Amino acid sequence: MSITIKARIESYEVQPNDIVRPSTLFRLFQKASGDDLDQIGLTYDFLRDNGIVFVLTKITLKYFENIHSYDIVEITTRPRCCKGVSFVRDFDVFVSGKRVAYATSTWVLLDINSRKLLRPSAIDKLGTIKTDSENIITIEDRRMKFDTASMNKTDVREVYYSQIDRNGHMNNTFYPDIVYDYFPDEYKDNDKGKIMSVYYSSEVMRSEKIQIYTKPGENEFLFVAKNPDTGKDIFTSLIDF
Repeated sequence: MSITIKARIESYEVQPNDIVRPSTLFRLFQKASGDDLDQIGLTYDFLRDNGIVFVLTKITLKYFENIHSYDIVEITTRPRCCKGVSFVRDFDVFVSGKRVAYATSTWVLLDINSRKLLRPSAIDKLGTIKTDSENIITIEDRRMKFDTASMNKTDVREVYYSQIDRNGHMNNTFYPDIVYDYFPDEYKDNDKGKIMSVYYSSEVMRSEKIQIYTKPGENEFLFVAKNPDTGKDIFTSLIDF
């Protein structure tokens, strides 16, 4: 089972260099995922009524070409498989019939009240999802435990009302924008071949603080966001270029 959505990249959805913001693609991925689930009756309202929500835990985005303002993108998404409590979903991004980006993501079901993970058996309709393993691109999972002692302690940010979604936490699509605020400008002018991974560890709510750690390398950029009070990881990111 798959679904394809089409959208025009607007001028306010790109960086100053006219290359699409990763958050723009993340938002389109989220819309495509929701539209796909709607097809089998797993609407947002249905999930909320059952006290359940899908939460993104990991996404890796690989660029093959730069994407610019006014490009018409077609995004095809399909569920690939379930692994324990995790659901894997892939995305292909096309411009004029050419694949320009690919992403793979991992999601989990969360009990809204207890905040505990649930298995797929919690929802009968999940059994109707048809998985698709075609056209998969293998991307190495480089998730690691970053040693912040060797990183630059750069900034403390606050989470604002404008970043909070219906689930009461900062929406996952804002995270790549935060990473790009610290990503060196000299590496932003060409996305071709770039791989960006974001790993979500814990929720962050309105007015909470985020301590930022960064470590630029020769061909990679490491990023860690922690709760400055507890030291708990909020999310981490790795960009290979």
